[in-house]
Amino acid sequence: MTNWRRLQALDDLDLLLIEQPLFDDDIVLHSEISRELRTPVCLDESIHSLRDAQAAATLWERNNALDRLIVNIKPPRVSGFAEAIAIARFCQEKGVRAWIGGMLDSAWGKAMNLNLNGLPEIELPGDHFSPGGAYFVEDVTESPLVAEAGQFTLGDGVSAGVTFDWPRFERMSQVVYQQAFDLHHRSSSPL
Repeated sequence: MTNWRRLQALDDLDLLLIEQPLFDDDIVLHSEISRELRTPVCLDESIHSLRDAQAAATLWERNNALDRLIVNIKPPRVSGFAEAIAIARFCQEKGVRAWIGGMLDSAWGKAMNLNLNGLPEIELPGDHFSPGGAYFVEDVTESPLVAEAGQFTLGDGVSAGVTFDWPRFERMSQVVYQQAFDLHHRSSSPL
């Protein structure tokens, strides 16, 4: 793939990073192009586990480019917070900068990510800037998670710093269950 060479023009822009510019499952090619770029390459979709982060660091190190590797850690993608913390600690030990990325998270998920982003192992700011519940008709916390003047403030509640609304969650799960049940029975009915 020779089109990646066009990325070299981005070096003149002094960017913080280029996020996952090639195939989402190709750690090897990303490591190879990192030899030719001054701009760090950030792996996102490629990182599913600590093993993936270790493989990436090994490849970047072999290419004498470890200072140009950045890792975006998405807790749901890496199977949860314990693995996310393990990846963050490994990255810090190797001198690889990391940040916590968000997905289509509920306010609860965003609060958990914000807490992870506060770990000393995380050097770069996360992307938790959309308002809590922006993707949902209803969210699973008692009050929305909002950023005032660009800053989130978490309470001192247990775990995430926001209060989980269990009755709402149970009601929402019943609705989803009923919709799935109805869909299954409509699709399995003889014509």
